[in-house]
Amino acid sequence: MIRTAESSDTAAILARLGFGDEETNVLKASLTTFLDGADGHGWVVSVGNEPSEIQGAAYWPVLMTNATHNLLFIAVKPSVQGQGVGSAMMAHVEKKLSSAAQRLLIVETSDLPEMAATRSFYSKLGYTMSAAIPDFYDDNDGKVVFWKRLSPKA
Repeated sequence: MIRTAESSDTAAILARLGFGDEETNVLKASLTTFLDGADGHGWVVSVGNEPSEIQGAAYWPVLMTNATHNLLFIAVKPSVQGQGVGSAMMAHVEKKLSSAAQRLLIVETSDLPEMAATRSFYSKLGYTMSAAIPDFYDDNDGKVVFWKRLSPKA
């Protein structure tokens, strides 16, 4: 089941999905902002058989655009990767945004070889690669940007 994140999910999101310290701090601040009612931001979680079993999470804000959102991260617990959790969360996010007349969803990832499966995941979901920025995250670790239109052009 995929649902909107709640304050009771915070510890599970931060502890169980294997984020590092830097990512944890950023995500905690983003989640707090969302839970405080920030307009235009979204957080969803995928839960397993038990309500506290967080299998994945996704976060997207709208940043200084007209109805364009940037999926800042999607994370799925390693033990359930490859079982459709990530695809289901992406479909949920896309449906939520398109039903609110939002135009585009942008996703970003690294160009490192170990992120090839992530890039393939986005392509399989219909995202188009539109930019590659060398050395963005660090030397020899560039950013790859994908996008998908969620509603027809006006």
